[in-house]
Amino acid sequence: CNHGYAVVNPDIRGALHSDGDIHCWGRFDALDARDLIEWLAAREWCQGKVGLAGNSWLAISQWFIAAEQPPHLAAIAPWEGIDDVYRDSLMRGGIPDLAFTEGILGRMRGKNRVEDTAAMARQYPLMNEYWEDKIARVENINIPAYVSATWTNSLHTHGTFNAFRRLASNEKWLRVHNSHEWPDLYSSAATEDLRKFFDRYLRGVKNGWESTPRVRLTVLDP
Repeated sequence: CNHGYAVVNPDIRGALHSDGDIHCWGRFDALDARDLIEWLAAREWCQGKVGLAGNSWLAISQWFIAAEQPPHLAAIAPWEGIDDVYRDSLMRGGIPDLAFTEGILGRMRGKNRVEDTAAMARQYPLMNEYWEDKIARVENINIPAYVSATWTNSLHTHGTFNAFRRLASNEKWLRVHNSHEWPDLYSSAATEDLRKFFDRYLRGVKNGWESTPRVRLTVLDP
């Protein structure tokens, strides 16, 4: 906020005290977020440009939200997030692995129901319409994107690279670090780099961001 931004952290539909049922990614949440972005853009304290940032769940969500092309979404920064819930999480290589879904997503709480993707994986182990909805349509994303990835996060690595490759935007940057998502996310260097990206595309600052190498690759040092 000290740099001229308003920061909004919304609860998804159904989470905590909000109404409705909790859905685990897919178009349902993306359409909600599209409405939120357009509402934010109309606030008197907003100049009409909205950006998305975050890692893990907050990165996965960005793929789905940006694919809906909200008119006032100006830039995204998905840092480490799968783009295909079925292939990257539940059925990697065709082998069921439901521990993450049951252990983490199974603890989500709200006033109403929570989508049970683990139960759906047991009932529908093969690709179908339900799972297709949980593949982000990143080919629809045509706005500036700053993507961050790492070799050390086995959950998100494949999906992040795959999403970057499929992005339709002509203004996309990839930074691959050799740390872990949380220390990298909060490091001063990464924070300043992200602010430079948002200053350019949300505030219109001519700061030379376009000269940033499109791919910055760090080797994994054991």
